[in-house]
Amino acid sequence: MVEAAIEDSEEVLRRLTEGLGIAPDVGILNAVLSVYCRAGRLRRAEKFMEIEFDQNGVSPDVRTFTILAAMFCAAQKPSEALRMFSAAESRNVIPDQEMYGVVLRWCVAKKDASLAEDLVKEMQLRGIDVAKRDIRLLEKAQF
Repeated sequence: MVEAAIEDSEEVLRRLTEGLGIAPDVGILNAVLSVYCRAGRLRRAEKFMEIEFDQNGVSPDVRTFTILAAMFCAAQKPSEALRMFSAAESRNVIPDQEMYGVVLRWCVAKKDASLAEDLVKEMQLRGIDVAKRDIRLLEKAQF
């Protein structure tokens, strides 16, 4: 089932590019990337981002890195999720409230108060507000 979804998304991308001659944009590539991520194909997702975005002349956006950060959180790899922040910045993409929120919600679920505190401090330094829903989660958290 998962492999079928991956194959379907790859086929759609192939038909767009080869069959119809349509150059994929960041939204299309992010959609395919999401399929890899939801399937838990960590390295395949990263490889897709590195190769397909560059090959198609598309710059990843903050959503691209948020998708990857969420994937790593779901895989219980917070250090890899945090790596997406520096990966984003290396491509001149500024992490936003949603990207931080993905990792904050993982912190609450895993009761990692220290990392949550560090992320909130970093957000404050960058002038990024914590989303209201994340504030509520943090307030209710049983760290």
